[in-house]
Amino acid sequence: FSMEGSLAMPTGVNRERLWLHVNALGASDSLTGIKPHGPSWLLVTEALELCSSIDDVEHYLNSVERDDGSLLFAVDGKTNEAVIFECDRTTHQRRDLSEQRIVGTNHRCLVPEPNSNSTHEHRPNSQDRFDRVDQMLGTLFDSRSIELPNDLIQVLADDGVERRGTDFATVYSNVACPARREVWY
Repeated sequence: FSMEGSLAMPTGVNRERLWLHVNALGASDSLTGIKPHGPSWLLVTEALELCSSIDDVEHYLNSVERDDGSLLFAVDGKTNEAVIFECDRTTHQRRDLSEQRIVGTNHRCLVPEPNSNSTHEHRPNSQDRFDRVDQMLGTLFDSRSIELPNDLIQVLADDGVERRGTDFATVYSNVACPARREVWY
């Protein structure tokens, strides 16, 4: 799924019910030129064509380099396994599902931000949004069953979650249930 007229495909789901979504981030390393490389959004397209599980995605990430840093969200609709890969150009760290949910905004949790000591210019706002999503999902999971997609759309549309600045804003958000082969954005 891409924005109208865009070649970039940041979100997709394949026949094997593998859902991928990428957020672009800065990178702290350089390409080595040893492995094939490309932009993260293009690698999502290729991974959806080649992979049928999260382990396949991790194997794929080990076989390529990326032109930029990214968060790669992956959900396997067959197993309900979910992870976020925090990617630099040549390496990645895997963050697995915990507490029935996995949250990602526009910063890394495991890999240090490039050229800083966690002072990336968007990090404070991203951390606030991350904390707000995590808190809202915790309340939602504790209080009742989730009604898809409405409950999750409400979380993403919350004033403390959606970025509405004049120079940097949320382009779009999405909710996916690969097990049911449904995506809302």
